Amino acid sequence: MSMPPTVPPPAPATAAVPALPTPTPRRPRAGQRARWLAARTRNAARHGVLIAMVGTLVVVVALVMFSLGADHVDRTVAARISALPRERDPRPLQVELLAARRELARLEGALSAAAMAAQVEVALPRPAAGIGDTSVPVAPIVPGADSAASELQRQLFRVRQAPLVESYRALDDTRLLRDDARARALIDSIEQLHADREAYAALSGPDARYASMTARLTQLGQRLTRLAASTVAGTLATASPVDSRAGTDAAAEGGPAGALPPMADSALKRIRDEAATVVARTERALLDVVTLNTDLRTRRDALRARLRLDVPPLAMVLASLVLGVVLGFGVVLWRELRRPTVGDEQEIEALTWSRMIVHREAAASVRAARTRRRADEQLPPIMRPSDVAWPLLHLTLTGIGDVSRAIEVVADQPALAGAVALNLSAVAARESRATILVDAAHRRSALLPWLPASALAPASESTAESTVRARWDAPRSLGIGRDTCIDIVLPRRVRSPYTGGDLGARHDAASLADDLQRLTAHHDFAVIVTDHELDESLPASTDVVLCARPGVTTLAWLSRTMQQYEDHGRRVRAVVLWSADLPLVG
Repeated sequence: MSMPPTVPPPAPATAAVPALPTPTPRRPRAGQRARWLAARTRNAARHGVLIAMVGTLVVVVALVMFSLGADHVDRTVAARISALPRERDPRPLQVELLAARRELARLEGALSAAAMAAQVEVALPRPAAGIGDTSVPVAPIVPGADSAASELQRQLFRVRQAPLVESYRALDDTRLLRDDARARALIDSIEQLHADREAYAALSGPDARYASMTARLTQLGQRLTRLAASTVAGTLATASPVDSRAGTDAAAEGGPAGALPPMADSALKRIRDEAATVVARTERALLDVVTLNTDLRTRRDALRARLRLDVPPLAMVLASLVLGVVLGFGVVLWRELRRPTVGDEQEIEALTWSRMIVHREAAASVRAARTRRRADEQLPPIMRPSDVAWPLLHLTLTGIGDVSRAIEVVADQPALAGAVALNLSAVAARESRATILVDAAHRRSALLPWLPASALAPASESTAESTVRARWDAPRSLGIGRDTCIDIVLPRRVRSPYTGGDLGARHDAASLADDLQRLTAHHDFAVIVTDHELDESLPASTDVVLCARPGVTTLAWLSRTMQQYEDHGRRVRAVVLWSADLPLVG
């Protein structure tokens, strides 16, 4: 049977509600946005471990990508080089251009020889009527040497009409050239070159070499033709003046005796013009091929210069580090922007309109001055009752006319709520108040990570039998100084090397309020640690202290928790901002 409470009930909630502070004028929207972004940036910078992890991953990936990127670039450039068209071979065009130029030179030489022969034959005398062969436009001159010159003229005309080897052979067989050593050497060269050309044509067929041999044969024939023309001119120079005048008259009446007919001369000029056109067309085609090959060679050299991309190792490492830092901070900042966390006390005060208590890490000299007593040295490391924040928090909860007898400490992390509850209980116990600390966290124990081994020693059998419905362990005493202690109650579901609690036993949320009333009946001040996940909240007379950590507690959780307590008619007396380092707990 439980004992009735000895403490008087708290004052009505309506009389204890403090006056709300006068809201400050709103600053411009741009200033609010700037402060909000500055708070998000500061919170992102607090997560150095996460930034380092993301940055390290980015650095490793960047180094691998840099290493593999060079090979990928080489493969891509090699594929582009192989896709380029092949260079065209200009040698066939060069051979064709050479043959065309030689043909043009031969035709121009023929025209020049015809013009020279016409000039020579203008002075030839016209032969007497009825003498000589009238089928040839050259009449015999005087007997003797003049008949030989007429024969040579007829062969010259034949050579110009048909420049063949047989014509050259007949020209050399004339009387004026038969005994000429120069003519004999030329005809021998023509015969030998003709035989070689025919033999080569029988084996390989017409090609560039065959064209070259043909051009050489034409040159030799032209030399023989010029030799015959000079011989005719020399022979005519020794003719009598009478004969010369007769030749002049004949030329005046019937034209030059050895000149080409006007139709043959115009046909030769037309052929010469066509050969010049072929030469010009071949030169343009060769120029286009050379330009195309030059462009392809330039593009290929530019692509080959990009092969074997060599990135200096130092530059690669520095670029990876910079990229890792930027992306690491960017990822953390993006995470902070998606789920904004608590930035500073001004942001929390504007959101909750509650009293702000900020706990900061004290300097080493201050901590040494506050732990000169042996009792302070024996306290758990998380407990520092002499810090400025905890007496201020206790004073806020025990103000004149508004004294809180039961306090619920809530945080998004049970370990944070346990640390705040331990320090608040220690200050209350030092103020000569019988204090009890109850761990009612639903997810996991909030006090077990911070309690020393002495506080977890098994309780006596008589005390254990008096626990409420065997759902809670017996109260354990935690000494915090001379004749000062805190009673700590842990749920039976908590198991440790010093407690024999059952892991499966869990207290019922529906009867939590009744259990806490029985447990705290003989104490002046009760601190209850919860995690705000119970189905049934505590009585309205229990005030609330919220706990938050900058960069960890989300603004959404803080706003949602405040709204829930307001809906249940609960008072949030203060918000504790834990700005110091919180040791990692399992």
